[in-house]
Amino acid sequence: MSQTAVNEQGSARIGQLYDLSMRAVLSYAAEGAVKISRFVSLGTDKEKQVLVPALAASITGLKAKRGVALHSHARENASDGLDPQYADKETVSVMTKGRVYVEVEEAVTPDSDVFVRFAAGAGGDQLGIFRTDADTASAAALADARFITASETIDGKLVAVLELL
Repeated sequence: MSQTAVNEQGSARIGQLYDLSMRAVLSYAAEGAVKISRFVSLGTDKEKQVLVPALAASITGLKAKRGVALHSHARENASDGLDPQYADKETVSVMTKGRVYVEVEEAVTPDSDVFVRFAAGAGGDQLGIFRTDADTASAAALADARFITASETIDGKLVAVLELL
């Protein structure tokens, strides 16, 4: 007797590619833990490392900013299965151009400005996460980026598609 099981999952995972449009992806070593779908900047060794930004200049500076840490099936998830990250010194796939599903801190629309959190503030404390404003100077504007979709809840997280130009 045949059995069929249906497991309905969300339409996407954070850090997953949105489509097959042009993109650029580079590999770096993580300097400290890097959560998937977070913005990363160049690390101490600028040729080999990336880290989650802790300064506004790491987001706004052309020489420091890098891109979004992509999803990898090789990463071990947290106990809830929804919070994967790269450990220190693991290889991180970083999208520098293209479209990717990212976790956002607040509701966004295609008209929203793109900001990245670099310090804890009134709106949250997850560094490298995307939002729509500076949140009392704890997030910086990300140039050459835009939201393609409005945010939606997927697997309990607020998710939108970000395009890095």
